[in-house]
Amino acid sequence: MGSLDPNTCEDAYYEVQVTKDTAAFDTTREYHVTATGTDSSSGATVTGTSPQPRQLYVEHLISQDRNGFTDLKVDGVSVSAGGSLNFMVGNTYTIEVDGYTATQGYNQLETFLNLPNTVYQILSVSTTYSANTSPYVSNPANMLYANACLWENDPGSPNYNSCVGGDYKTGGTVSTTYTIKIVGGTGTSDTLSGLFYDFSGSSFHYDNDFSSFQWTANIVSAGLTKSFSPSIIQPGGTSTMTFTISNPGPQEITDANFTDTLPGGMTFANSTVNYTGCGSSPSPASVSAGSGDVTFSGITVAGYGTCTITATVSAANGTYVNTTGDLFINSTTDTGSHGSATLVVSQTQP
Repeated sequence: MGSLDPNTCEDAYYEVQVTKDTAAFDTTREYHVTATGTDSSSGATVTGTSPQPRQLYVEHLISQDRNGFTDLKVDGVSVSAGGSLNFMVGNTYTIEVDGYTATQGYNQLETFLNLPNTVYQILSVSTTYSANTSPYVSNPANMLYANACLWENDPGSPNYNSCVGGDYKTGGTVSTTYTIKIVGGTGTSDTLSGLFYDFSGSSFHYDNDFSSFQWTANIVSAGLTKSFSPSIIQPGGTSTMTFTISNPGPQEITDANFTDTLPGGMTFANSTVNYTGCGSSPSPASVSAGSGDVTFSGITVAGYGTCTITATVSAANGTYVNTTGDLFINSTTDTGSHGSATLVVSQTQP
């Protein structure tokens, strides 16, 4: 994972696949996680490990009519179940999931969306409950798991898989807000669904609307294209070079930036740069006539909008293939998109 500065962290994910078969019920696998590093100041090896023993347990779940969802909001706007969402790689969003349990809540409760970690990075969560008698659960809580009754998760304990802290409960009207960042998955779509998972009485339950409280999430990315007009000129002539940044998502793109190095023999014909739909302070305001390198930055593109940049170039006889560097958005997020175009300079016109 590389080096970590003091007071910083990195996410690590361990995925487990369970065969969808009734034979999997009540099977277990023990696990633990160990992390090892080197203290940069002392050179000593530092090791941390999760508690042992612990195990993954495949439990029976029963559909529970007392649990259900009422709403999902993205950046404060409700999205009806069965609808679609567009998320932009590199952008950050808040997703609020609202639902309910039995009035008094349960000894154990989790409420969450399935968010594949290859696409969604969870930056934080905040969950509120209208009912909470537990001294072990804060309200709001900065997690998805409400361990109301202090669950025993040590398989070596005689009280394994039971409450040891008292008959406390959490639930009622439940609202969970995720702050997420889209970190990958450009061009893919997946189904997001909500899940209530609780323990009450002596059994485990999930919400009865699990199969209907779903959305299609489309992962999109900003794009950069380039063109020359005209694409064929005579020596001494000029061509307008156009860059277009497209924003296919509803959120504004900020601090878009990219570089362009003109091929040898091609230069800017004058200092004029024109911006349309690129925000209030794109840079540079001008280029140096006769130069061949430029870095565009400080660009803002409205949701579902485009930014167009134009400059004039000239070149000697020849064929020039010009490819930009990658487009970055939000300052440092590499979209992987770049523009490429060809300019032909010839005395003989087709």
